[in-house]
Amino acid sequence: CEQPAIRTVLSRAARAAVKRGVRPHKKTAIALAELEAMLATCGDSLEGLRDRALLCFGFASGGRRRSEIAAADLRDLRRIGPQGYIYRLEHSKTQQAGVTASSTPDK
Repeated sequence: CEQPAIRTVLSRAARAAVKRGVRPHKKTAIALAELEAMLATCGDSLEGLRDRALLCFGFASGGRRRSEIAAADLRDLRRIGPQGYIYRLEHSKTQQAGVTASSTPDK
């Protein structure tokens, strides 16, 4: 949320919940078998290729959140050799400083 007053209220509510012993449930990341099942549903159309690229990027870069994948910028992707890349994630929900994730595509 962009409004400071609402962010303050939400932050205070989250801290109060932690004091009461309420912890947020962490989501389990997908496994390779689940990724392969999702990739199998992507067709050969332009949209299918896009979807396949986004799924592979999210998985190979350490299981990015949907919002992080949507905010990804090509300028933050750097090639490191014939088959490797480094992606610099400037801001993350769990780590506020920059994070680097690297990936080497399948051969």
